[in-house]
Amino acid sequence: MATDEQFHREAPASGGRQRFEAGQQRADDHGWVSIAARSAALQQSLIDAAHRLAATEDDAARLYDEIASLGRTREATARRLAEHARASARRAREIADHFHAATDPD
Repeated sequence: MATDEQFHREAPASGGRQRFEAGQQRADDHGWVSIAARSAALQQSLIDAAHRLAATEDDAARLYDEIASLGRTREATARRLAEHARASARRAREIADHFHAATDPD
């Protein structure tokens, strides 16, 4: 059976606080700076991708509108798809605006 000594450690004389060397603190700060930079880069990538998606959906909406204007068959389906593409473009722009506002210091 285990003794109390195996389960409990004595607290260090410093009151349990860890002391870091200045070099270790700088290394930790560098790690956080690296993480922050990576986060900013990923947010910018998301913003760029959302803008590209919005442009693609706008192009799709124009094509569906052209198909619907031909008036041959499935005109209602083409108009519905065009509206769906426009709604997707709006959502993509909202996402881009949201993340742009979160990263913009102004």
